[in-house]
Amino acid sequence: MGRALYVILVDIDNNNNFGPSVRSLSILNAFKRIKGNEIDVIKGKNSKERYEQLKMLIKKGQKYDFCYIESGTRVARYLDTRLLFSLKHKLKINKIGIYYRDMYWNYNIFFNKNRLRNMLIPIVNKFYLKFLASICDVFFVQSESFKRALQDFLPVTTQIELLPPGCENIKISYSKVPVNMEAIYVGEIDRIFSGVDLLIETFKIINQKQKLRLNLVCRENEYKDNLDLQKANSMYEWLKISHHTKSNIEEVYNRSSIAIIPRSGNEYTKLCLPVKLFEYISYEKPVVAINHGEVSNFISKTGIGVVTNDNPVDFANGILSIINSKRTYIELVANIKKLKEKSTWEQRVIDIQKILS
Repeated sequence: MGRALYVILVDIDNNNNFGPSVRSLSILNAFKRIKGNEIDVIKGKNSKERYEQLKMLIKKGQKYDFCYIESGTRVARYLDTRLLFSLKHKLKINKIGIYYRDMYWNYNIFFNKNRLRNMLIPIVNKFYLKFLASICDVFFVQSESFKRALQDFLPVTTQIELLPPGCENIKISYSKVPVNMEAIYVGEIDRIFSGVDLLIETFKIINQKQKLRLNLVCRENEYKDNLDLQKANSMYEWLKISHHTKSNIEEVYNRSSIAIIPRSGNEYTKLCLPVKLFEYISYEKPVVAINHGEVSNFISKTGIGVVTNDNPVDFANGILSIINSKRTYIELVANIKKLKEKSTWEQRVIDIQKILS
């Protein structure tokens, strides 16, 4: 392979604990681990840092066979937009591919209280996609349904490719089935995406039958804004909330036996395969999820967990079906190990290289 350029349009700082930055840095480390790769990287805490790095590469007259871009969660800022334009028109890269991750704007999901701004967001994003299509030769996406949704906003000739899941090669040793089982949930706790209300109701039901601790890991700033979750944390001794980061979360996984994905009821999240699903697989935890789009399809297809209906009683029964059956637990872990072996970040990078080379 010739020389490649990797551009991360996510702000990278010391707190790289959310989905886009986790994925972006995992891809970077995989690029570096594969022998024979020659790669330059543009990344930074902000768009100004990234643009300055681009100017240095242009000044050097560096040539690249291809460029792979990890997009941010929103429309690129001014300097990032200039960076994208320069990739095509100043560096003269043979082939450019971008991982496009967010389409919340097409599903009436807004994070701003300004009505005018919310009206403009879908329009701006549609124009931004047209701009990206003029720059990029390939769009990489997370799922088949996401691909179908994205096709409506791109030229019919646009190449859209699915990428395989990326798992960490974490060494897990099992001497026996855990005696004291606990569950883990890692991720957002908002009411739009997370399903955290369903999660709490489900564990109330479970703990009326038998004791089962829920280790809930979330961002501290989100927890401070969530009064209901603070109240639940003070009321229930089975709930243990922490704010671990990727660098120290292993100890929470070590005391947890199964993992939970409670998201449901949102049309947009049906399209998505969250990074935390593949973190669960990396730590070899059977997954219990609601029957909701791509996540439940993936779990059912690979046999790595249990899928239930969207209500607390069925969700509780699904969790207990693993907790109370050693045989089920052992079978699911065996399936996870097989999947993990062939679902590495390195394989994801190899696929990127094949498509863009």
